[in-house]
Amino acid sequence: MAVGTTAMLSQVLVMLQNLITARWIGPEINGYVLAGFNAATLGFVLVNWGFDHWLLQRTSMDVKDSHQNLGMVISSKTILGLILCLGLIILLPYLRPEIYIPYILAFCLLDTLVDSLSNSAYTYFLATNRFNQSSLIVTVSRISRLLATLLLVLLKIKALHILLGVRLLIDFATLAYLWHRLKPKFMLITLTVFKAISRQTWTFGVAETLNFVYDRADLTLLAFLTVYKSKISYYGTALNIAFAGIAILQTLQNVLVPYIIKQEKTIPQKGKKSLYTTPLLLLIGAGSLGSLTLFLFGQKLIDLLLGAAYAAAGPLLTLTSPLILLKAINVALSSFLIARQNQEMKLLPLTIVVSLKTVLILLLYKSTGLRGMIIIFIFSEFILLILYAFQLVRSKKRGDKVPYFAIESRL
Repeated sequence: MAVGTTAMLSQVLVMLQNLITARWIGPEINGYVLAGFNAATLGFVLVNWGFDHWLLQRTSMDVKDSHQNLGMVISSKTILGLILCLGLIILLPYLRPEIYIPYILAFCLLDTLVDSLSNSAYTYFLATNRFNQSSLIVTVSRISRLLATLLLVLLKIKALHILLGVRLLIDFATLAYLWHRLKPKFMLITLTVFKAISRQTWTFGVAETLNFVYDRADLTLLAFLTVYKSKISYYGTALNIAFAGIAILQTLQNVLVPYIIKQEKTIPQKGKKSLYTTPLLLLIGAGSLGSLTLFLFGQKLIDLLLGAAYAAAGPLLTLTSPLILLKAINVALSSFLIARQNQEMKLLPLTIVVSLKTVLILLLYKSTGLRGMIIIFIFSEFILLILYAFQLVRSKKRGDKVPYFAIESRL
């Protein structure tokens, strides 16, 4: 419950900060920011490569090597992240100079790198049952970002490099504090060690990559399908608000997976059915509440928080409402597969829906526009639900997995 409450508060704070910034700088400029952060986050799925899900699962199963695993995750992400930042800051402005402004993109990339490293630290806190410490740190960080944004607005500062720079500074300070608390050891990641890590994380990495491409590739496609930055801003704003609610549900996966793994070891066979049924029903209830809220108050939320300039995002936000319920169910099914060490069974369903969604957007965008993109998203999510449920039934026929081996690394 504490983790769910913190996740909700964190996402609300992030959403408020983003909406205040969007209203302050206007739809056109906000289009640059949304495009930059979306491209950065999309690129960083290759850096994250399922490391956090792997760290969560392995630490929940055995804490003996967990601190070394944390160090390897942090080291790998830092090296790969810096390489990615350099590559994208050169490539994207060359491909779409009218959308990707170099200095905006640089802030977005660095902030995403820092956030990625912080997420690994939060994952370690959660997997080692230090919920209160993780909750306090993330809450203070998000409140600081919101207050800093409000202060800049009160001072009438619209310079984008200052708005993004203050956000990056606070996120970096949070990472520094997390590093001080956990003291992860930065390691020399040799090719041999990286291959060993990849053998254990590849299913998480491919699944995370496919999952993010599926969730966010439509905004990147939109950056190449339209020259109107306002359309990117309207669509991105609607999706960001919807994903603020979805992110709360997805954070619960960090609690569900270790809980199920640990309970599987202790409860009798007769009690294992309720181990899955209760979380599923709770997530369905939460998803239904979120969907109903967006359906009834989506337009009003846009009008209240963003004003007339973003009125066109209101109908789009209302249309996204079924996504919350569908995502809630899929979070539960995905968590069950990971807890049963059958995460590789997520790959085929994700590959199918990524291909389906991408092809439908490319074929239908010109005739259906932004509303059509959201309807395609909802249809694809329903197909994913069916495929996940089928895979979960299949997973019950599989035997126990062989535990992963420990990875040796040089400090």
